[in-house]
Amino acid sequence: GCGGVRRPVHPPERRRLERDYPLADWADDRDGQPVGLPILAEERWKRFVARLEARVGDDWPAAEEALVAARAAIDAGAGLPHHEAARGWAVLRDLAALLRTIRELEGRLDTLKAAAAAVRLYADEAWQADLLYLRVRAGCARAHGPELVSRLADRAYFAHVSRFADRFSALVETEDVWPPPGIDGPESIRAALWGKTPHRKAVIVTDALRLDLAQLTAERLDGPVTVDVLA
Repeated sequence: GCGGVRRPVHPPERRRLERDYPLADWADDRDGQPVGLPILAEERWKRFVARLEARVGDDWPAAEEALVAARAAIDAGAGLPHHEAARGWAVLRDLAALLRTIRELEGRLDTLKAAAAAVRLYADEAWQADLLYLRVRAGCARAHGPELVSRLADRAYFAHVSRFADRFSALVETEDVWPPPGIDGPESIRAALWGKTPHRKAVIVTDALRLDLAQLTAERLDGPVTVDVLA
């Protein structure tokens, strides 16, 4: 009516209204995300995942292309306030980042001519694939993500790790020397441990710490921090 006081529609009432007025078909080809319509938000998420699976199956490069094309919808969905669907969209955003990172790294593996180059590539960039993979798997667990997301992440990540390891092993066998030329060995930490410096310094020596976790640890430490990879 006119001139009256507008009464706020609380979530339970909003859900009842949504059930009476299904909007999924009407909104199917429209951009953006429904901020105040939780049932519609959930339905749009489910339909997107169903279409993605029908289109790409287990083909992770095709999935990466599809996620790039849908980037605006994914970003908007991940930003939905107080929506369960937002967790699902956020996992898709992380999956897109993982697949993009792996695609870029895959294009560089064949250009590696020395084992030292493979070490530097991993130390500078490739460790991010490890971190993104863990993030996707953790996100799937928290959001009860669809099996499609974890399956695509597994296929892309394990294939990439295997190929990277094969390439590195082949380069090491060809050079037949360890550590790879230009890469410091364990003896190089002596100066850091026992050398004199004008300032107090803490040295953390860890064995078999994943580089992605080492980088995260370094980000949480105060002051200048360097992460050194030894062969």
